[in-house]
Amino acid sequence: MTYGMVAQSGPKGSLICSAPVMSSAVDFATAVGDVLQELRSQTKKSLPKSAVLVASWAVSELLVLPVDPSTPRPRSQMNELVRWEFEEVYAQQSDLWSLGALMQGKGYVSPQQRRELETGESSGHRRVSVADAYRKTVSTDQFEECLSLQERLMATEDELALGWAAQSPTHENGRFAWLCAGAGSQTRSQWVKALKKHRVTCSWIYPQMGASLPLIDGLSDALMVDIRQEQFGLFQMINGQLDSVSTGPCLYGQAEPDTVALAVAKFMNPDIRVVHVSAPMEQFEQISEAISKMLKTVQVKSVVLSSPEASQKQCPRPVLASLEGVARHALKLSQTNAVVRIEGQPPRPALWKNPSVWPWAIIALLIISLTSVEVYTRIEARA
Repeated sequence: MTYGMVAQSGPKGSLICSAPVMSSAVDFATAVGDVLQELRSQTKKSLPKSAVLVASWAVSELLVLPVDPSTPRPRSQMNELVRWEFEEVYAQQSDLWSLGALMQGKGYVSPQQRRELETGESSGHRRVSVADAYRKTVSTDQFEECLSLQERLMATEDELALGWAAQSPTHENGRFAWLCAGAGSQTRSQWVKALKKHRVTCSWIYPQMGASLPLIDGLSDALMVDIRQEQFGLFQMINGQLDSVSTGPCLYGQAEPDTVALAVAKFMNPDIRVVHVSAPMEQFEQISEAISKMLKTVQVKSVVLSSPEASQKQCPRPVLASLEGVARHALKLSQTNAVVRIEGQPPRPALWKNPSVWPWAIIALLIISLTSVEVYTRIEARA
């Protein structure tokens, strides 16, 4: 799915958001076109020409590197150092693109149906492969669509596009914490072309997991639980800095409350008293109750969104949280360095190789994320 919304900075650092729009198109350019058309119809205004993607196919990881943030290395050296540490992390991302995950993500099967199909419960015992079980459950077009999407998402990437952001200035044995992100260069290029077809420039790519951290900006010590379809993430802030990150699987596309609560209990710093949860509306109550039951001295809160209640019913809350979090970061309404982004465009050639300088006056930002894509547009920054 591709989700989109319009947002702008409001008075006193507030964020003003419109209702989200959505496209189910698999083709990137078609999805972009659908979202842009819906946004134009909704806002009755011309849309900006600069974009930022919030994508599930980008991944982030907190790495410890022998680089002091106060004396960073040249970009080429940082790129190689991060790449060396990051390739294995990125390779594990392909585990998220199972056929069942894509079927559920497109809305063709429910979590319960997925569990039954993948365990053989629907027929009493396992006689057919998982692929055959899905083939017999959904239409031929739906099955082929998900196979095509899986092939695209799991394609081997020869190169990675990388980004990094320094975290705490403290170190251990000369090694410092850096939040790093990676995305396949080929996938990035496909999205850049899809946006360019509609005369929109891609400026940045944000990993989806953890993108809502700017919504708890300003809190010194806190833990955020980010619930997604295939995995959940734990992000711990200590003294306003991202201190540690952990992820866990959501079996059959739905988080188990007790599993999440146990992970929080093992991971959380004992001095933390507040846990913020970003989760689908239908899962939040059970997850918050499980955490409260296991950690009786901790206060559990839902991540606060700026979008109106009607929007929260139209679009999954974790999607809206990612949209709003990245919107706050991109619009400089949040000062946190707990999110990381990747350049949307490949490095440009030297001026002597490219005498035509691209116009980079950013009037606004449009954010789109696919398969879990989220879109946000900055119309105008106001004081």
